[in-house]
Amino acid sequence: MRRLVAFVTGAVMLMGAAACSLDGKNSSLKKATDSDIKNLIGEWEMEGEKNAVIAIESSSSAWIGAATDYSSHIRFNADGTFRCGGENYTKDQYTFVNGEFDLTTPDGHDMSMKKIDGDNDNIYGDYQLKSGDVYKTISKGYKAKAKANGKEEELPKEVVVGLSCIEGKTEIQVRFPAEIEIYGDTLFLDLKSADGLESNMNLGTCTYKVVGDKLYLKKGDDTKFTLHRRTKYGEEPEDDEDDEDFDSDGSEDPREAMRKKAEKEKASMREKFSQNG
Repeated sequence: MRRLVAFVTGAVMLMGAAACSLDGKNSSLKKATDSDIKNLIGEWEMEGEKNAVIAIESSSSAWIGAATDYSSHIRFNADGTFRCGGENYTKDQYTFVNGEFDLTTPDGHDMSMKKIDGDNDNIYGDYQLKSGDVYKTISKGYKAKAKANGKEEELPKEVVVGLSCIEGKTEIQVRFPAEIEIYGDTLFLDLKSADGLESNMNLGTCTYKVVGDKLYLKKGDDTKFTLHRRTKYGEEPEDDEDDEDFDSDGSEDPREAMRKKAEKEKASMREKFSQNG
């Protein structure tokens, strides 16, 4: 578990360092519409900081954290066995009932987790870890790493450990619950339970704009940050050809509009030619 602990600690701190100076000073605080909120809901990955995640679940629920592929250590195999700690465990060695998974071996209680995606009959999907050695290692072990680096006070005390899996692959997320407020073009995001936490772990207030699967954030001096929408674990992302800038008014490039018009005219001419032929 040490590699995961090191990754999670580093990813979250990197994300905090990049976001520390965001400050939308000139935004008009108008009420967010349902459409505004819908566009923001999802998991967003900071560009240039792989697997550092901002997740907006609703107008009042969010988390900041890190996600990493952990398939080499924890996974459900195609034959029904469960891989954990270098060992494969058969179906009669673990339990999965009503969306609750438990693995207890002669060596101790390895892990318990509960489905959170509503599909309690499918062993694949999204879980929240509840207890066991794996949970303790992830939820508490990262603090030991932070302490060794002299950064223990920069981590909030409250943490949630999530796990998403498909056949043969697993991702683990370490989530720090955050407070969120959404206005028309302004977003406020601060970590909860952050006693002794330094401000570089908080997003704070910034202006935002959602364009397709990109979330643009901007502080008062026009420094910009770009985040990309994460797809559901196990799904392939769609090609994103939208490079619209934060300050664009959303209108189509005139050159692109002319190209499309010319293509339509040529297609129409070809159709008429084939009919007359």
